Amino acid sequence: MPQVKTILECWAPWCGASRRMALALAALSAELEPQTALRRINADEAPEALGEYHVRVLPTLLFLDEHDCEVARLEGECGVFDVRLICAATQ
Repeated sequence: MPQVKTILECWAPWCGASRRMALALAALSAELEPQTALRRINADEAPEALGEYHVRVLPTLLFLDEHDCEVARLEGECGVFDVRLICAATQ
């Protein structure tokens, strides 16, 4: 499995699950950097990007390799443990 270089968080400010996950991911980002970067896409501001990645559920986390190819995906609310597990499996 390719190494995860970027976690792309697809979220919306009106989504309660997105807001809860944002807090957990903010704390986790310090642990993951500099090996893995965290980027965010606001569904209201960039709906075309959601279509490009075929996002149907908010929140969605896309795990991308160094070529921005998807290697894993988590849809819906998930915990920090799930994110760590995917990152560890790809190291």
